[in-house]
Amino acid sequence: MVSAGRLGTVHLKRGWYLYVGSAFGPGGLAARLAHHLRPSERRHWHIDYLLDGRVVREVWYRCGARDLEHHWAQALLTHPAAQAPVAGFGATDCRCRSHLIGVVRGQDLAALKNLLSPTVWRLR
Repeated sequence: MVSAGRLGTVHLKRGWYLYVGSAFGPGGLAARLAHHLRPSERRHWHIDYLLDGRVVREVWYRCGARDLEHHWAQALLTHPAAQAPVAGFGATDCRCRSHLIGVVRGQDLAALKNLLSPTVWRLR
């Protein structure tokens, strides 16, 4: 069980999770990643609650002038192994089903990465 702010307590199955988001605020990508990759008392986004005490294995990112998180969420959820474990997670300001995508098997991550774009880069 994980507290997810206004979404309340959510139940997540064991597996791998991807979160899609954008970073157009002050400080851009560097500031957003710094916020998410270190423990923080200030939880602003749903992902802040999920990351509390958990390990981030990889960060895939793409720099550009266009907000692609909605397209990515939709593309990832077309994969048969992908699921939206929490409706509305990270997507309370849009019509996406969820910006949190889960898969049970780690092997499915490569397939999901290929769905996004050949210009997604691995940070870690």
